[in-house]
Amino acid sequence: MTKVTKLRERWMEEPEYQTAYEELAPEFEVASAVIAARSQVGLSQEEVAKRRTQNNLSLQG
Repeated sequence: MTKVTKLRERWMEEPEYQTAYEELAPEFEVASAVIAARSQVGLSQEEVAKRRTQNNLSLQG
């Protein structure tokens, strides 16, 4: 077991951490979906960021 996994297990015993973790679950699901989608089409995180910036600029103009 990794150190991070052990830490998470220990932290999950704390009610405040567990509540915060559960509240953030939807954000982690979105992030996982984005990572999977970009990986599927062969884009790096940097390429996705550039495209997002370009789209934002075109919407402003």
